[in-house]
Amino acid sequence: MKKDIKERILTTAMRLFARKGFFETTVDEICRSAKIAKGTVYLYFKDKSDIYIAILENQLNSALKDLKLVHSKDLTNTEKLKSIANEWLTRSIEFQRLFPMVSMENINQALKLMKGIKQRVFPIIFRIISEISDIIKEGI
Repeated sequence: MKKDIKERILTTAMRLFARKGFFETTVDEICRSAKIAKGTVYLYFKDKSDIYIAILENQLNSALKDLKLVHSKDLTNTEKLKSIANEWLTRSIEFQRLFPMVSMENINQALKLMKGIKQRVFPIIFRIISEISDIIKEGI
C-alpha cells in the first residue's frame, strides 16, 4: 500500500514536471492530481526537490537495469552498443522534458536541486558510464 502511494506520487509528479516544468509545478498540484492529502507527500518526501530527484533516480536505475540486461545478452559488442544507443535516444526524449529550465528567479531553488542531484543521481550516472565502458573494453 505504501509503495503504491509513493509510486502514485512519483508518476503524477513526473507527468506534471514534464508538462509544466519543475519550477511551475507545486506540491499542491501533485497532491490534487494524485488524489492524496498534502501531508501524505511529506511522509515520503522532504519537499518537491526530493520528489524530483527520486524520479531521476528511478529513471536512471531503470536505464542501468536495462543496460545490464543488454550487456548480459549474447550479442556482439557492436550490437550491444547499438542497442544501448537506441535505448538512450528513446529515453533522452522523455528525460529532456524533465530537466528544468533555470532562470534568475529560481536560481536558489536550482542550486538546492543540483546539490541533491550531485549527491544522489551522479553516482547512478557513474555506474551507467562504467557499464558502457566495460562493454567497450570487451570489444577492444
